[in-house]
Amino acid sequence: RGGSFMAMLNNAPNLVVLSLNTNFMKINNSKPVADDCGQLDWLESKLIEAEEQHQGVFIVGHIPPNIDNQPSGPTQIWVPQYQERFWKLLDVHSSVIKAVVYGHRHTEETYIGSPVLTMNCGAISPVYNNNPNFRVVQYHRTTGDITDWSQVYTDLYQSNVYNRAEWKIAYSFSQAYPGFMSSSGTITASSMEQLTKCVLENNAEATLWTARRLGMLGQFDKTSYCFMAAGQSVSDFNNCINNI
Repeated sequence: RGGSFMAMLNNAPNLVVLSLNTNFMKINNSKPVADDCGQLDWLESKLIEAEEQHQGVFIVGHIPPNIDNQPSGPTQIWVPQYQERFWKLLDVHSSVIKAVVYGHRHTEETYIGSPVLTMNCGAISPVYNNNPNFRVVQYHRTTGDITDWSQVYTDLYQSNVYNRAEWKIAYSFSQAYPGFMSSSGTITASSMEQLTKCVLENNAEATLWTARRLGMLGQFDKTSYCFMAAGQSVSDFNNCINNI
């Protein structure tokens, strides 16, 4: 019901993927009454099951439970009651959640302040003037810990000039940011929080970060930072902007 499903990973019997149809969580969708189709109840039951079976979990969805930073100003995306419950589930069951991955915004982002590694990947579609790109994530088959990722892209202008797409690796996290890997050689929520704060405070790092993101946004600045750091509500975002 609602399009959510669970999938097992090949050669990784202790890991599961829980996919949510987060379009049902969106404010002003086509339904006259907000209805997540029981997906959050289902998610909670599967997270409890994973704890009991000592499994690691990856959660995926399209629309993130954050604000959308539009030119007209920040706007709430999810119905507040669904957003609040979802973030609470992440907090309560953080011991088994290895990563949460979203799309929708067509650009690379990470949401800090979350108890689990939470990231927004890029897009193949160039509709927002981004080069087509995708992320290849490496993880430990037993623990599910994220050990690295590589961002792959094709230069759209050159692809049109030469009538072929040549895919390249823009960067790998372990090589670009070795100082932000955890002591166990993994990428964690803490890793991304430290890196994002460093980027905000260092112009050289901000320039490199922007060049590597391959998305639609311009120079990394306090607006970008607050979107990632305080993007759960419009009031949190505005407070961040005013106090940073």
